[in-house]
Amino acid sequence: HIKGIVEDENGQVWIATTKGLNVYDRNTKAYHTFNHQSQNPQSLTSDYLLSLSLDDEKTLWIGTRGGGLNQMVWEKDKPLSTAWFKRYNLNNASTQYILDDGNVLWLGTNGRGLIRFEKSTGNTQHYPMQIDGSGPNHTHIYNVFKDSYDNYWLGTATGGINVFDHKNELFIYIRNSDENPNSLANNLVLCFFEDSKNQLWAGTAGGLSKLKIPLGEGLYEKFRDNSNVSGFDLFQNYGRTNGFPNEVIYGILEDNSGYLWLSTNEGLVKFDPQTETVEKIYHSSDGYQGNEHNQNAYFKNRFGELFFGGVNGLSFFHPDNLKGNTFVPTIQITEFRLYNELVPL
Repeated sequence: HIKGIVEDENGQVWIATTKGLNVYDRNTKAYHTFNHQSQNPQSLTSDYLLSLSLDDEKTLWIGTRGGGLNQMVWEKDKPLSTAWFKRYNLNNASTQYILDDGNVLWLGTNGRGLIRFEKSTGNTQHYPMQIDGSGPNHTHIYNVFKDSYDNYWLGTATGGINVFDHKNELFIYIRNSDENPNSLANNLVLCFFEDSKNQLWAGTAGGLSKLKIPLGEGLYEKFRDNSNVSGFDLFQNYGRTNGFPNEVIYGILEDNSGYLWLSTNEGLVKFDPQTETVEKIYHSSDGYQGNEHNQNAYFKNRFGELFFGGVNGLSFFHPDNLKGNTFVPTIQITEFRLYNELVPL
């Protein structure tokens, strides 16, 4: 079960799993695994990992289930086996998502809301669940995203999207409305993505949602001035009626040609956002890891390769190298029946 993927500048792929932290060196093809050791206070706090983040200082942060946050400490000129982990318990929080934001990490938790974590001091600020705009409207924060205009978006378990004004510590709630087909597709929001055209997409448990209004500065203020955000014509939604095999969208990546790749519970979808059509669906029969994916298990490296993980391991590839079947078979008619009676050819 793959729960997080990042690749460093040396070609080492760091993989969070439900049985510890793995690192795969693509140059030597070697693996190394880190696990929790009950008698070692410098080991991982838990083997059940939920998230990974590699920040600009090349520091690896690891989110765990029930064990808070771990920071990997490793002198790069020493063997990997000498690495150890600094622990931040966070009241035994399950750290579902890690957003690196300069000197701060924004942590989405399972059950404890949003946490602001200062890297230099380890100090934290907790934003528990509220319904009055002073906190997130759900205890489970599945994704924390910062767009290119410094707007912050939180994906929650069943509270929809929270738009977060971090300067004033205020929240706007955007939810699905059964009466409005152009509201958010589903209130369980698993991921966000801003594409090369500055279009915001949200992956939900009920399909893919595209924000209709353009991204820009001060979106929080625009939403705040309107009392019923969920009633607006905010989203264009895509799902089974558009050819999707499944409407649970775990991850969204964009390739260098502008196609979106969506990880679902029934395969990997190649989606053309210009024509709004599904180009191809990849399954385990195509040599892929499996049909079912996991949260946080998606990553694009600097070479344009895409990484996706799920319940059967990890697959990575460059989209430009995927070629379709070019063989055109010869068609032969071997028998013809009319009203189930054989007709001579």
